[in-house]
Amino acid sequence: MKHATILTAAILSLFTWTLPVYAHGTGHTEPITEVARGEVVGVIEEDLELLPPYQVVDVRVLDGTFIDEVIRVDSREMGGEPRVVVEAGDRVVLQVTENVLGEVLAFIVDADRRSALYWMLGALIIGSLLVGGKRGLGWIVGLAFTIWILFGIILPNLTEGGALTGAILGTLLIVLVSVFLSHGFNRTSQNSALAILGGAVAVAVLSRVFVSISHLTGIGSEESGFLLMETPGANLSTLLLVGIVIGALGALDDVAVTQCETVEQLREANPHLSPRELYTRAMRVGHHHLGSIINTLVLAYVGASLPMFVLLYTLQADPMTVIASEQVMEEIVRTVVGTLGLLLTVPIATAVASFRPKR
Repeated sequence: MKHATILTAAILSLFTWTLPVYAHGTGHTEPITEVARGEVVGVIEEDLELLPPYQVVDVRVLDGTFIDEVIRVDSREMGGEPRVVVEAGDRVVLQVTENVLGEVLAFIVDADRRSALYWMLGALIIGSLLVGGKRGLGWIVGLAFTIWILFGIILPNLTEGGALTGAILGTLLIVLVSVFLSHGFNRTSQNSALAILGGAVAVAVLSRVFVSISHLTGIGSEESGFLLMETPGANLSTLLLVGIVIGALGALDDVAVTQCETVEQLREANPHLSPRELYTRAMRVGHHHLGSIINTLVLAYVGASLPMFVLLYTLQADPMTVIASEQVMEEIVRTVVGTLGLLLTVPIATAVASFRPKR
C-alpha cells in the first residue's frame, strides 16, 4: 500500500501543470500580463436572461504576481457573454493585466478543472488496483510512462520541428514498454511485441501512402489553424501522420495481446494441438474480435468529430463533396489505416504465437 501511495503521488505530479507567466516588463514601466488561478469570492451582479448575458464577480487570485488580491471581473468589459458562468467558490483560470498606471484588470478565460482531473485519476488508480492487484500496479506504471514519453519527448520533438521517424519510434516505445509492464515479461508479451512491430510498420507505410494520395495537408481542424498561426514553421502533415499512428497503435496493442494470450491458453488447455490447429482456432476468436473492434474504431473516430459531421450535414452540400473535404478525409484515412492495421496485426500475432518455437 505504501508503494501504491508513492506511485499515486508520482502520477498525479505528472498532471500538475503550472500556468505560464508572460511578463513584458517589471514595476509599472510596462504592462504585465499573466495567467493565474483564482477562486470566485462572490457574485456581485448578473443577468443571465439578458442578450448577451453578463456577470460581475469578485475573484481572489491564488497564485502568481497578484496572489491573494481580490479583483472584480465584469464580463461586459470583454464585449460579450461570460466564457464561464460561475458561482461563489468556483475555481477559474484568469488573465490578469496591470497597466502602466498600476490598474489591475482581470478576465475569466476558463474553468479550473484540475480538481476534477485529480478525482478522475484517483478513481482510475483505485479501480486498477482493486481489479488488477499487482498487475494493476503495472498498468498504472505503464500509464505514467506513456504520459512521460508523450509530454517529455514526443511533443517537444514535434514542437521543435522534429522528424516523423523520431515521433513514431517514441510512440512505438510507449506501446512496447507498456505491454511488458502490463502483462509481465513472458511469452505472451514477447509475441505481442513482435506482432505490434509488424503492425506498426504497416500502419506507418499505409498512413504515408494514403495521406499522400489524398493530398492531405493537416489543416483539417481548427486546432491546426491556430497552431499554424502560433507556430508558422509547424509541419502539419507530420503531425497528421503521427496522430494517425498514435491512434492506431493502441488498437494494435489490444488485438495483438488478445490473440497471443488466446494461443497460449489453447496450448495450455490442449498441449497436443499442432501449430496449424492453434492458428486456426485462435483466428476464429480473432475474427469475432475484429468485427467488434473495427466497429468500435469507426464509432470512436466519428464520436470525436461529431460536431464537424453535424455542421457539414446541416450545410446540405453534395454528399461526395462533403466526404472528399479535407476535414472528413482526415477521419476516413484515420479509420481506414487503423482498420487495415488491425486486419494485418491479428494474423501476424496469431501466427507468431502459434508457430514461434518455445525455448
